[in-house]
Amino acid sequence: MQENFLDNNNSSVTEEISFRIFDLIIGRVLQEMHSDLNENEQAKMEEIFNAEDKTKQQEFIEKNMPKFKKFFVRELEKVQQEIILEVKKELEVV
Repeated sequence: MQENFLDNNNSSVTEEISFRIFDLIIGRVLQEMHSDLNENEQAKMEEIFNAEDKTKQQEFIEKNMPKFKKFFVRELEKVQQEIILEVKKELEVV
């Protein structure tokens, strides 16, 4: 049954998984970078991200987090490896 669902809705499932992976990576990167900021910068970051203004968030990242892309790539690689290991475990069970 689950196999049929995945076959029939492959593009929507893939899209949903991609969005979730992206959110996971962004969350991890922002948490790590938040911990690297001083108290004032942390407070400013929290204020900006709680307001949910995407433009101000982007500006804050560009100004205060110059290593954001590097951290993002590193987290992406970690998540890819986590997924690969999980799939291998699942395949061994089947």
